[in-house]
Amino acid sequence: MGKYKKATAYLLTLVLCLQLSLTGGEIEVVNAETSGDWDYEVNEDGTVTITEYNGEENEVVIPAVLAGYKVTSIGGCIFGYYYRNKITSISIPNSVTSIGDDAFYDCSSLTNISIPNSVTSIGSYAFEDCSSLTNISIPNSVTSIGDDAFKGTKWLDNKRAVDPCVVANGILIDGYECKGIVNIPNSVTSIGSSAFSGCRSLMSISIPNSVTSIESAVFYNCSSLTSVSIPNSVTSIGDGAFEYCRSLTSISIPNSVTSIGNSAFYDCSRLKDIVIPNSVTGIGEHTFEYCSSLTSVSIPDSVTKIAYRTFASCSNLTSVTIPSSVTSIESEAFKAYNKNITIFTEEGSYAVTYAKENGLTVKILSQNEEIPNPDQKPDIEKVEVSKVKKFKATAKKKGLALKWKKVSGANGYQIQ
Repeated sequence: MGKYKKATAYLLTLVLCLQLSLTGGEIEVVNAETSGDWDYEVNEDGTVTITEYNGEENEVVIPAVLAGYKVTSIGGCIFGYYYRNKITSISIPNSVTSIGDDAFYDCSSLTNISIPNSVTSIGSYAFEDCSSLTNISIPNSVTSIGDDAFKGTKWLDNKRAVDPCVVANGILIDGYECKGIVNIPNSVTSIGSSAFSGCRSLMSISIPNSVTSIESAVFYNCSSLTSVSIPNSVTSIGDGAFEYCRSLTSISIPNSVTSIGNSAFYDCSRLKDIVIPNSVTGIGEHTFEYCSSLTSVSIPDSVTKIAYRTFASCSNLTSVTIPSSVTSIESEAFKAYNKNITIFTEEGSYAVTYAKENGLTVKILSQNEEIPNPDQKPDIEKVEVSKVKKFKATAKKKGLALKWKKVSGANGYQIQ
């Protein structure tokens, strides 16, 4: 899929820097007011978001008030492409509560930044590629930090050298340098989007009960990841959370999870076993696409729709159980499926119609009938073994003559 690669982020940066927005399918230039060296927009609550700096100072002081309006947020990419690498210092006023995506992106001469106690959120890529940024003061008021907010800074490099799991205010913001088996500490309350993205040496990870969600692309392309422990505290698995985790063979989703995002397990090609609990009400598009080792799956009664390409190109999928609660199976849900696939469902369900329309075998389940599992080994009957009490061996010319007293109930004998 590749939709979480950095190319997307650069496209977003470009759109933000040009101050363009998409409305109704058309590109529209955002109208901004100007005061002194600053362009700004007035928010619905009567406060101001700074959208661009037009000055030439290397030491920039962001105003607390513009044209009588209180400045509460810093927008994306406020410094021009040819100027931002000259900025050496930035002063942020206490009126600011949020720092937007790409706000100070690529300010490569910036060495330190002090974020005031008023700020509660720092957007994605906010300080990315500020290559000289060594000192960052993040107050306890910050409860949200976006993707790769500090990627490419000396500050992050120094933090990784101390601990490969970089945590700020209880948020695990970076785990790219993690290796082997990782146990996330209980002090972590959330894991940032893309935190472990591309971490090729991560093999196993245990998530504490303090975490309530697995954000988008958290373990994207962690190609050596084989084992994940998800606690009952987690309620959602985000888009692309385990995308391209091609060493992942099985995962247990707890009953606390209610939603699984788009492409959450896309191209987990070794994933053989997945149990979707009854707590799940929504499964996104492409969720299990290209899970080529998956042989059987059971959709819980809580699900009403199988989304676009959810199980597309699952070449070894032969058994799918679909309850009558499912009333919609979207286009290409089983695209390029194995023609030997059998859909197990109830009489009169939408799945019966779908199977017949798409040339799939359908088996109607009677009440309380168990679904056959193609991976389950047949039961082996236990055999009781008894020894004979009287045994006689007599030498013969061409061998031995054996005699023994018959054992009551025996169906056969083994001579060793």
